Amino acid sequence: MNKKLKSFSSQESQKSVVQTTYETYKPSGIDWIAEVPMNWDIKRVKGNCYVKGRIGWQELRAEEFIDEGIHCVTGTDFNNRFVNWDTCYRVSLERYLIDNNIQLKEGDVLITKDGTIGKTAIVKNLPDKATLNSGIFLVRPEKARLQNEYLYWILNSKVFEDYNDYTKTGATILHLYQNVFVEMHFPLPDIDEQLSIANYLDNQTQKIDRLIANKKAQAEKLKELRQIEINNAVTKGLNPNAEMKDSGIEWLGKIPKHWELKRLKNLANQISEKSTEILDDDFLVALENIESNTGKFIETASEYENNGIKFKKGNLLYNKLRPYLNK
Repeated sequence: MNKKLKSFSSQESQKSVVQTTYETYKPSGIDWIAEVPMNWDIKRVKGNCYVKGRIGWQELRAEEFIDEGIHCVTGTDFNNRFVNWDTCYRVSLERYLIDNNIQLKEGDVLITKDGTIGKTAIVKNLPDKATLNSGIFLVRPEKARLQNEYLYWILNSKVFEDYNDYTKTGATILHLYQNVFVEMHFPLPDIDEQLSIANYLDNQTQKIDRLIANKKAQAEKLKELRQIEINNAVTKGLNPNAEMKDSGIEWLGKIPKHWELKRLKNLANQISEKSTEILDDDFLVALENIESNTGKFIETASEYENNGIKFKKGNLLYNKLRPYLNK
């Protein structure tokens, strides 16, 4: 079976993508990993990585956090692959020295193990000393055959995601247990190819992240333009040359001179009559059925527990809960 994988050359330039062809593949023998190239190995985290986490809080209390001192990393400090040292809590040197198992080194890989499982970061530009708060595993390659950047990408791949799903216990509170995590198998090429794969993914994901950021910025601009168009049309009309007058209302500003000002309550009735029962052919609408900003109806599998307010075709539905005023 012939299969191909694109990867970056391991040369220093890293300016061109080379095509690596794998002549044959082999079954991985692992439920959550498919076939791998014939010359790749399958390894476990155990035996290849040093894995440690803070044992509970070790009596670490919030009042121990100080303005200056040793950086204490939490999952909220992970930002774009790395640790944002500026947002870290600080602890005393004495607190840092209590547990040398979680004293960080340059290049360590970190992964969250509680709540939001699987957020990752690489320790880079380590500011002198740093330690971990609870909720994070320190994962450090122990063997020269495993490169830390490649390990980072493994933990961001379907290999980890599928393994985590495979080993879930069904508990309400999500937690990644160390004795489970270290049993994870993963594919391992030789060190040069690990470097090539890591470099390739660094480059490609940065390109994609830039595209995503640009698309988000464009979407925000279009959203702003849409709001401006709506606001101008309903407060100033469609004639840009119309003579204007001061509305006397702070949030309205000027309006066309021939327009009137009215209170909504004098022009529309608020319907508050509640239905006594829900019939099989009733058309039901809840907050989750309305798309924000557009007002489009979204089909959902919602359960309607209470009797709602009756409405007819042509009625205007408007949400009155502040967090959802754009529905």
